[in-house]
Amino acid sequence: AAAAAAWEREFVLRQPELAWNQALAALGRRDWESGWRLYEARFFRAPRLAVGRHFTALPRWHGQPLPAGARLRVWGEQGAGDQIQFARFLPALRALGVPLTLACHYGLAPLFAASFGDVAVEPLKRGEQAGLPGELAVPLCDLPACLGLKASTDYYVPAPYLTPSRAARERWAARLPAAPGRPARVGLVWAGAGTHVADALRSLPFEAIARLVAVHPEIEFHSLQVGPHADDLV
Repeated sequence: AAAAAAWEREFVLRQPELAWNQALAALGRRDWESGWRLYEARFFRAPRLAVGRHFTALPRWHGQPLPAGARLRVWGEQGAGDQIQFARFLPALRALGVPLTLACHYGLAPLFAASFGDVAVEPLKRGEQAGLPGELAVPLCDLPACLGLKASTDYYVPAPYLTPSRAARERWAARLPAAPGRPARVGLVWAGAGTHVADALRSLPFEAIARLVAVHPEIEFHSLQVGPHADDLV
């Protein structure tokens, strides 16, 4: 087992593009164990993600038993959407009973602080950061591998796992008051950051969204789009 793990690690380092493709193929066929192990190749195939490897001075946590007094520092990586998706694994991490700090996208810090009250949440800063004595670091998207999640049922978490703050709920309740017989409300986002290398594979032209809105007059749509594309409605 140790020899196989060493070979796999060498494979990730020497052939990150191939390892990345194998990771995606494994995840696509729900071979979670192999897929998440190879998913680390993301850091070695894309310079933009390698820049996001924070807390490199801290020892990494790979799922090994934690020593007494240890703390875990989880850092959010990739985009805000990735961090929202992978935050579902934080409750399982909390169950280990060790103090947690989550460094995340600055815009998500209030939401995550309200959702995971016993986790210290702080905005993730650019560049290398020192961390605290006794901490081990782990990237958020490595949690499925580190937690040893193997069965598909391991990925179903109680919903909702995110809870907005009371202030946010009251603010939006005043802005969008409930009313009997009111149509269903659907929020729309159609574009990510245009600087993303694969933006063409994930963003839609507003015209496509407009056609969707036009054929569903029974739904009350709201734009949640931010950034330059928020002006598409004008």
